[in-house]
Amino acid sequence: MIRFGLHLIAVLILLVFTASGATPALSPEGVLMQRAHAYLFNEFSAAHLPELAGKKTDRFGQRLLRVKMKDTAFSVNGDAELRLPEGTQRVAPFCRYFELHGTDLHQLGKIRLLPAAPDSELPISTKTPTVYRVKVPALSAPDGKTPRYRLKVSGKAEISEIHMVPFNNLMETFDDIPFRNLGHEFPPQKTTVTIDTTRELSIAGHIELDRSKWFRYYGKPGTLPKALEDHAMERGFLPGRQMLKFEPAFVKGYDPKAPKLKEDPERPGHADPDFFRSQHRNTYLANATKWYSKDTPFAMCFNDYPEFMSVKHTGRGTPLTNRFPAAAELVSDFLKNQIRHSGRTATWWELKNEATIKAEWDYHWKPGHDSWGLMAEFHNTVADRVHREVPGVRIGGPASAWMQVQVKDFILWRNQARFMDLTKGHLDFYSHHFYEDMGTIGAHARRDRGYRNYLLGRMEAILDMFRAHMEGTANVRPILLTELGSLNIGSSEADYWLRLRTYSAMITRLMDRPHQIDLAVSFIFLASPWDPSNGHAVFVPKDGKWFRNDLANYERSKCGLYLDLWRDFSGRRLPVESGERHLKAIAVHNGGTVRIALSNMSGRRQHVNLKLPRAPVESVRQRRLYRFNGEIIYADSAEPGLDSIPIEVEETCIVTVRLKNPLSPTLALAQREFHAAQTAVPMTDQPAKGFEITIPTAAKAFESCRLIVGIHRNGGLDIPIMGTLNGHPFKADTTWSQGLSELFAQFSIDIPPEKLKQRNRIKLSIPSKGVTLTSLHLRTTTETKPR
Repeated sequence: MIRFGLHLIAVLILLVFTASGATPALSPEGVLMQRAHAYLFNEFSAAHLPELAGKKTDRFGQRLLRVKMKDTAFSVNGDAELRLPEGTQRVAPFCRYFELHGTDLHQLGKIRLLPAAPDSELPISTKTPTVYRVKVPALSAPDGKTPRYRLKVSGKAEISEIHMVPFNNLMETFDDIPFRNLGHEFPPQKTTVTIDTTRELSIAGHIELDRSKWFRYYGKPGTLPKALEDHAMERGFLPGRQMLKFEPAFVKGYDPKAPKLKEDPERPGHADPDFFRSQHRNTYLANATKWYSKDTPFAMCFNDYPEFMSVKHTGRGTPLTNRFPAAAELVSDFLKNQIRHSGRTATWWELKNEATIKAEWDYHWKPGHDSWGLMAEFHNTVADRVHREVPGVRIGGPASAWMQVQVKDFILWRNQARFMDLTKGHLDFYSHHFYEDMGTIGAHARRDRGYRNYLLGRMEAILDMFRAHMEGTANVRPILLTELGSLNIGSSEADYWLRLRTYSAMITRLMDRPHQIDLAVSFIFLASPWDPSNGHAVFVPKDGKWFRNDLANYERSKCGLYLDLWRDFSGRRLPVESGERHLKAIAVHNGGTVRIALSNMSGRRQHVNLKLPRAPVESVRQRRLYRFNGEIIYADSAEPGLDSIPIEVEETCIVTVRLKNPLSPTLALAQREFHAAQTAVPMTDQPAKGFEITIPTAAKAFESCRLIVGIHRNGGLDIPIMGTLNGHPFKADTTWSQGLSELFAQFSIDIPPEKLKQRNRIKLSIPSKGVTLTSLHLRTTTETKPR
């Protein structure tokens, strides 16, 4: 267990800060990073040639775009070590790329950064004769003792300049939010969470919490040492999703001695159909589950289609339009032969990773091309062939990246909706990715400075847009969230905390959508042999040798705390209500035990009064995972009072309540949702906008009803949302949204259930400028008998 507790002096300092309302002091890591930041914007920039954007009078000062470093002209002929300017080692933690300019740079080999990462080749993002860009590994805060950096290179080229390219939006004012104790400038907020222990909760018929939907890591079954996968299975985690890249796996081949996939000489652009039939020993065709049950569901994604059938540009293996049938044949041949060799294949197959962005789908670059229409055509062509030739395999996409559907007046949303319309009747599921970046720690504290990610209500609002459009077009399909978390690399405390807080916060907010989501995969690896320093893996080998079947050969990273935190969260759902908008609560029971997940994305520490009416309590324990004074703290033995359970800002904890008498509910609270068909509706300059929501005539005995209104606006709402439902007036308080730089979330309005009809007519009035209604639905509850 990571060290738990505080030195007395630290407690006294925090008490002073809390009482005075002052901003808490920085962690030791934050102090070092603040000094390095000041050095970068002052001494280092003055000694070189910085490129800045904005004005010093801007709110957070100017933004650093790049630094052209002086005295970095080198001739390389063979093996060489290039000394970077003094001070580079101090500012490198802010550096995303080193960019080399010169001639014949495409003749350079791999690059290593000495002494920071002597055993790792820097990933290449650009390699041309004149520009060579490599990604800098995540580096710890500088302590002043690091020796001067060197680049180890080989080849023959002339380097005229080296540029340091920092992370996006590196502002002149140091961002201290990731390095202080969030919310400690205020006293804890008292919040009540109430659990109904007399009834179970049925969400669209789902009562049992299906762990296999939510507790997944990134990987394919049976590909790592059994000891590692057993470690995850013992904690209730299964592999969820991985990619198969045709070009590197089969055309070039990871094994230099293995046969290679080639173009069919008689059919240009097509793959040789005999290849997979003869490759029964290939690991991609071998037993797909090994020691897992043959019924274990998991997802895979095809990517990097062979170059002989693809566009010659930047998209990673984007098939030519006239080669879509060839790609469909390739996919079908692979699947048929994998099933023939191993007895099964993945449950779900995505056809192209993150096809919604330019880097993955080449037609987004090309003027005059209907790139989203071609995406749909490609998915339909492949899906139709697979469904004919390999029945039972579920095909979907587009594995969306960058879910900022509101950009440019919702043009990205309209593209997503059109893709669903064009693939209706062809695809079995739709899939998307949600990521938080480093600038999202302290999301609530960033409300007024451009927080645009997902954990303050945006993810739920976007998912409801998908559901509304599906229902409105009679195209309801499951959603798979095949990547969730953070792409930010690194192994500092701040890096690990970004991942841990994001995994738990996202999963907690998704678990009450079992009717919408069939799989959610956190972007956490058991092991990542290709990049041991990326910080996303639970296990790192001590000696560099990956495939040892003994845990003693590995160091367990702090990513493993995510598995520990959630290891026993299972059972049947109970209704729960939270008194704080941004404190998410999920409750389950196993007879004599109730477990409650509490995830706090508010800007205040919480002291939760947990109420379990008519259920005498025997004991309360709290499993905590949070960050304090810059350190990640995992505590598995806290025993709080039931009326004062402490939760830090951005902490997720599990509270286990042992009852004196086991629960045996004989009734359930059935929750259902009914959506209006319209999405992304402009509300500006209209006195009132009308909508209609239909509910079944049989659903009469409603216990409660809420109207959920999704809203987007640049800035918060400074007036209430007003309207009528079947003539009944309602009003939603919007004061919590004031101060937001961009509102994209939902408002919940209680409606008397007796006001409901089969056809419910709703009028909304939101006269503020720039308002878009993203979706609208009714959430009802009815008391019933559990299944």
